[in-house]
Amino acid sequence: MKLLFTFCLITSITLGQNNNNAFQNIKKQFTLISELKEKNRLTEKEIPYFCKDISVEGLLTYYYKDKSLKLIVHAYDQGHYTITHNYYVQDEILFFYFSEEHVDNDTSIHDKHTGELLAIQENWSVSETRIYFDSNEAIKCLTKGYDNINTTKEIRENYERLSDHFKNKEIVCNDKEVSKILSRYSKLIAYMGQNTKGICPVHM
Repeated sequence: MKLLFTFCLITSITLGQNNNNAFQNIKKQFTLISELKEKNRLTEKEIPYFCKDISVEGLLTYYYKDKSLKLIVHAYDQGHYTITHNYYVQDEILFFYFSEEHVDNDTSIHDKHTGELLAIQENWSVSETRIYFDSNEAIKCLTKGYDNINTTKEIRENYERLSDHFKNKEIVCNDKEVSKILSRYSKLIAYMGQNTKGICPVHM
């Protein structure tokens, strides 16, 4: 029993050290790619598209340093729903995923007699997901959410990015969701160098 406990303890420590090393590498690569993007030192290839059958309008953007893929940004709009997927890449291997989902159901209030727009009643929400990968394995998953109700006037005045006020919550990684993300990423890799034909199935 003592040997088993010792083995488990050593294993836990080793895994913790490995994950810590992975996080440091992810942070380093993420910072590098973000700085290159901010300084416009990445080459962009944009692919706009429209999927008529499901009423989705989107934009795929591939970012390269020289000929090496560094980032894929996939943004699309479906009515009141918009989402942006960000795939951070090293040697075509996904190491960090970030998504930002907006749902907007604002209500317009009109004058009953003239039809004049009197006000707009806010009704929106934002959900964020962050997943850290090591060798195609999710090693940490974070979520964050906020909406028009818990975003006070003070928050809006003090934060240029509202998201910065709210904290991430660590959750148990969902294997099914992680598999979907890896599958979508693989499809987006396959679309590199192609035209818009065939992109729509990524939403299926």
